[in-house]
Amino acid sequence: MTSDGLRYPPPWTSGIDIPGLPLLVAPARRVLAVVTAFDHVEKPAAVVAAHAEISTASAERHLRNLSRLGLVQPGKADPGTYQLGSGPSPLMPAVLSNDGYGRATAWHLANVFEVARVLGADALPRREQIRPDPDRPGLVPSDRSQALAWFAAERENLVRELELAKDLGDDEQAWRLALLMLNISCFAGTWTNWRTVYDLGIRAARRDRAAAAQGMLFEFRGKLELTDGDPVAARNAHALAVTLRGTADPATSVRSINALGVTWLRERVLPDAERLFQEALDLALEFGDEEFETFARMNLGAVYARTGRTERAVELLQTAITALRAAGRDQYVANALEDLAVAHRLAGDLNTAKKIALEAEAAAVAAGIPLFLSGPLCELATIETDLGHLRVAIAHLNEALGIYRELGNEMYVAHVEQRIDTLTQRVGQDALGAADLPKAGND
Repeated sequence: MTSDGLRYPPPWTSGIDIPGLPLLVAPARRVLAVVTAFDHVEKPAAVVAAHAEISTASAERHLRNLSRLGLVQPGKADPGTYQLGSGPSPLMPAVLSNDGYGRATAWHLANVFEVARVLGADALPRREQIRPDPDRPGLVPSDRSQALAWFAAERENLVRELELAKDLGDDEQAWRLALLMLNISCFAGTWTNWRTVYDLGIRAARRDRAAAAQGMLFEFRGKLELTDGDPVAARNAHALAVTLRGTADPATSVRSINALGVTWLRERVLPDAERLFQEALDLALEFGDEEFETFARMNLGAVYARTGRTERAVELLQTAITALRAAGRDQYVANALEDLAVAHRLAGDLNTAKKIALEAEAAAVAAGIPLFLSGPLCELATIETDLGHLRVAIAHLNEALGIYRELGNEMYVAHVEQRIDTLTQRVGQDALGAADLPKAGND
C-alpha cells in the first residue's frame, strides 16, 4: 500500500524499470508507444497527441524529452514532426484506435479550414464553421501566400488522411475535408489527385446522405474541370449541382447557376452566359444572398463589356467593386477591375483601360493569389498590343503563361502560347522592316 492508501502508485507518476532507460511517467510512455506504432514514419506532434489522448503542448513536452534521450528524433524537414529514434523502441507499439484516428482527422480538418478561410474558400453547407480544438490547436496561416504554400506541401498527405477516413467509415469528416480541399484547389490550381479527392468526397457524402454537400462537390468539380480545359465536363457537373442544390437547398442553387454561366463566359457564348447570370442575380435578390448578388452583377458587367453596352457594364462593375471591398472580398476586386478595363478598351479608350488594368494588376498582387494575376496580365498585354507596345505585351504574356502552367490550366496555356508566337512574329517582321529603311549618313 502507498502512503495515500492506494494499492499501486497512480499511473501519471509511475515509471518503467527497463535497464538503461530512465524512468518515464505514464503520458511519456504513452507518447513513446504511439511513436513506436508509426514505425519510423514522421508524424506531427498534434497527431501523436491525438492518439495519446493528451494536448499537443503536453505531447511536445514529452517528445522533446524523449528526443533528448535518443528515443525519438525530430523530422529533418519539419522539426514539428517526430519519428522513432535510430535504435529499437523499448516499448511495444500502441494499438491505434479509431477514436485516435478520428481526433487526428479532426486536427487536419481544422488546419484545412483555416487555410480555406484565409483564402476565402471556407464554404461548407449551411455556412458551417470548423472550430479548432483548444487542446490541439492547428495551423493559422498569416496570409494567402503562406496558405497556398502550405496546401501545396501538404495536399498529398491530406489525400492519405482522406483515404484513411474513408477506410474507417468517418464519412462526416471525409466529405468536409474533400469539400475544403477542392475549393482550395479552385484557387491553387489543379493537380494530379484532385479527382481522387472528389471521388472519395462524393462517396462519403452519398453514404452520409448529405445532399447539400453532394451539390457543392459537383460545383467544385465543375470549376476544376473548367480549369483543366474541359468546359463540357464542367457544364455537366454544374448542371448536376444546380439540380441537387435546387432540391436540397434552393437558396444555394444561385451559386451553381452563376458557375454554369462562367463556363459560357469563358467560351464567349455570351447570350447563354447573360441569361444564367441574370437568373443568378434574380435568385440572389430573392433570397437575400448579398455575396452572389455581387458576383452576378460583376459577371453581367463582364458580358455587357464584351457586347458593347459600355455604360451599363461600367455601372455594374463599379457597383460590384464597391461591394467587394466593403465585404472584405478584396481578392475578387482584380477580376472586376480587369472586366472594367475590357469595357473601356472595347469602347476605344485605351488610356483609361490601361490605367484600370494596372489597378487590377496591383489588386491581384496585393491579394497574394497567382490565379487572380494572370487575367490582368493578359488584359494588359491586349492593351499594350493595341497601343503598339508589342515587346511589353509579350513580357506580360510570358508571366501569365508561367502562372497558367503552375496552375495546370492547359486550355489557357495553349491560348497564351499562341498569342506569344503571333506577337513574336510581328516583332520579327517589324525588325526586318526597320532594317530595310535607308540609313541616315554623310554622302
